[in-house]
Amino acid sequence: MKTIRNLLVYFRSLLFLGLILTCGCNNDDPDPDPNPEPVDIPVKFVVVDTDELKHYDDEGNEISAPGIGEDFYGQDAAYSGVMASYQDNNNGTVTDLNTGLMWEKGQAFTQSDLEPDRYTWEEANEYCEKLTTGGYTDWRMPTLKELMSIVMWDGLLNTRSEASSKPFLDPDYFDYAYSLSDGNISALGQSWASTQYTGKSGPREVEDAYFMYNFADGHIKVTAGPNIVRAVRGTEGVFENIFVDNGDETITDQATGLMWQKGYGEDLNWKEALAYAENLELAGYSDWRLPNAKELQSIVDYKNYDWDSNTAAIDLTYFDGPTANYDSLETLYFWSSTSPASNPWTALYVSFGRALGLMEDGGAIDTHGAGALRSDPKTGDPDDWASGLGPDFPDVVSIYNYVRAVRDVD
Repeated sequence: MKTIRNLLVYFRSLLFLGLILTCGCNNDDPDPDPNPEPVDIPVKFVVVDTDELKHYDDEGNEISAPGIGEDFYGQDAAYSGVMASYQDNNNGTVTDLNTGLMWEKGQAFTQSDLEPDRYTWEEANEYCEKLTTGGYTDWRMPTLKELMSIVMWDGLLNTRSEASSKPFLDPDYFDYAYSLSDGNISALGQSWASTQYTGKSGPREVEDAYFMYNFADGHIKVTAGPNIVRAVRGTEGVFENIFVDNGDETITDQATGLMWQKGYGEDLNWKEALAYAENLELAGYSDWRLPNAKELQSIVDYKNYDWDSNTAAIDLTYFDGPTANYDSLETLYFWSSTSPASNPWTALYVSFGRALGLMEDGGAIDTHGAGALRSDPKTGDPDDWASGLGPDFPDVVSIYNYVRAVRDVD
């Protein structure tokens, strides 16, 4: 079944490429139209592929592609989805040919062009509303799920070298400027989203904060700002899930075309999580896989998460969800199949509960918010990470996390 699925994806990709070539949207066109007409595409909730092409083991070593049934088979690079496709409209805008969203090509820069301007959320929102780039006046701040649609996981961050770093989006179409400090890249590459956190974040338990995506290091978190912003235009409210309970322990998202396991596996390291999903037989299907980071983030329920409970940020009218005792530093991390190239000994997870950071007194706070995208060591003993992972309020390390498998709807 896996081989058949991969062949179908391959031939589907060839067909899609042929359509692009036919319509003249090929990125390698030797004579591109210098002034293309912006295309008018209906906005769709498409989970665009991560573009991760390398395979890794659990120590971070790059390996050749594992065969079916071998250790580490089923990671992100083993599967191809809908590949990114854009049109530069040569008027300061870029159209996503998959989702139909039109994006601001650049950002607002200071006069030096070395530092991006950073805004409070309110200032960023006003910036978007007043923007007239391309002759359009209906610009707005993107939601977090819209922002994730242009993320590409071939990004790499080397804080000591801008030349050897690559932002987590397509630099052939989008302008991006790193925040620099004494020639080094700082972590302040966050782009605001309009998605508001329903919980309390940080040591002061701030309410009504907003999410951002960091195109410098590839993380999602709640932040007080100031941050940079990239405006978008297109029909609002489309990047919303449309779940259907199939009555067989599976849930179909009619918006994205993905079918999900209603339940979940638990207490698995990354290699075990890959094997769990690959070997799952459920509802007569055997082509389940571990979701990549973008697929997994697509089912987070950011609007209805109940911070005061111990439940998960997912639509619990459809999905089974675990609970966490945060006083005991329990987490609701769900593994993805994606390895960050900057630290490939870790794999990305989505925290479906409070994303805990450790304090000096041994307690923990919700540093990043439910729905945050972070990374955890793929293997090892969590007790060896009692001081956490990362600077400032270090992330609580779990290693043995949850799994929710996914497959493409036939």
